[in-house]
Amino acid sequence: MSRSDALRAAQEARKARRAAAEEEKPRATATAPQTRPVRKTVDLAPVTNAELSEWCHDAAIKIGATRVTTQDVFTALVARLLSDDALAAQLRDDLADVAHQRAADRATRRKPS
Repeated sequence: MSRSDALRAAQEARKARRAAAEEEKPRATATAPQTRPVRKTVDLAPVTNAELSEWCHDAAIKIGATRVTTQDVFTALVARLLSDDALAAQLRDDLADVAHQRAADRATRRKPS
């Protein structure tokens, strides 16, 4: 056996050992679905925040609850949004209006005076 044949054989042996080691490694399993709540944050204008707080207070009185939190409101809104196609379409229209208004505002700011 020549030296090059011996090197090739050693290289093939290393490849075989690596392949065997890879097969022995435990395979990664699919990750479990997330079970803990996911935190989202929102920035509100001070006036909007005050109006939302007042709305929560009034809603609590109307439904006979001790209190209604903004978390309760956002959770209910998201659930309704995801299950109500008409509401989802209305919200998309509102978001399109906001996007167009932002674009118009940016264009106005870019124009030289």
